[in-house]
Amino acid sequence: MKKRARLITKVTEDRYMPPWHPGEGHGKFVDERRLTGDELATLKNWYKSGMAEGPADNSRAARVRQRLAAR
Repeated sequence: MKKRARLITKVTEDRYMPPWHPGEGHGKFVDERRLTGDELATLKNWYKSGMAEGPADNSRAARVRQRLAAR
């Protein structure tokens, strides 16, 4: 993810990604994929602040390891 952080920030800021063709202000859609202004700001701040990783215990891999260990 860190290798592509600059690109991810750019394409989301330009609203190229995630792909969502309906223009803003043309109604509400079920399962809308448009990012909110707050979500874009969070992504940009994460990038500018050095792309810190979240807690490892919240990762999908950690949850899978926990389930496997419980067997």
